[in-house]
Amino acid sequence: MFKRGTIAAMLVLAAAAATAKNNEFAPYGFIDEMPYAMGQCFNNIIEIDGVAADFELEATFDTVSAIGKQRTYSGDRCAVFLFNDAVVGVMEGYMGTPEKAEWLIKDDGVHLYGPNGTYSAAMEYALSTREHKKVMYLHDIEGSFDDSVNLEVAMTVRHKGYNTVLPQDGFVASGGADFFLAGVKRAVENQYEYGVHSWGADDGEAMDFPRNHPVHQEYLEFYRELGINESFYWFTLESAPASDIHLMSRDEMDGFNLINASFEAAIK
Repeated sequence: MFKRGTIAAMLVLAAAAATAKNNEFAPYGFIDEMPYAMGQCFNNIIEIDGVAADFELEATFDTVSAIGKQRTYSGDRCAVFLFNDAVVGVMEGYMGTPEKAEWLIKDDGVHLYGPNGTYSAAMEYALSTREHKKVMYLHDIEGSFDDSVNLEVAMTVRHKGYNTVLPQDGFVASGGADFFLAGVKRAVENQYEYGVHSWGADDGEAMDFPRNHPVHQEYLEFYRELGINESFYWFTLESAPASDIHLMSRDEMDGFNLINASFEAAIK
């Protein structure tokens, strides 16, 4: 398997259980295949979009024996898990860095965090619903678990007509940089970072293979279909080895026409 990979370890998050009481909230996204909304935790009360969620906290997620033990929350952000439109759990101290790519669904578009390259219910839900703008906000995509899947998902994003944007302080690298190219319109805000490097394999790195070797074809076909000059592919391979990263300047990105719209035009 050839992969550009990821460049940072993921965080492990703790969860808490809860009893639902007839709540209905639209899911913002999924964590480990479970839909959730974002909330704020205040002393056994969870607020979602400023509205208190009517349910009772019961126990820690880790131990069944703790069921019935009341839990007090301190006011941190939290992810509120949903099942059949009812609240079924709460995750404290939510930091937006799950082990899988996270697709947050909001009115202004889909917000992505974490490495891509896996098929998930979150991805399928995000790409199938029509209740948001066709804009992908790429907040922090450090790479991909599987390059082939990452490229396939990126092509689906292009075929469905999404724009991709790097918002304020957005960061993409490696497979995340490839994913950015899927946008029909591609734009950046301020203080973004766009990182590229070579892919690696068990028997070497990309530049160990001649340019006419079949291992390059999947990437070259991807760039051609997106309308990106194949010279950009060779640039990424030469910019940094797989163990390092090259952060492209705005001039470098403009030279390859990676940015083709203003931020305002892309998020309309």
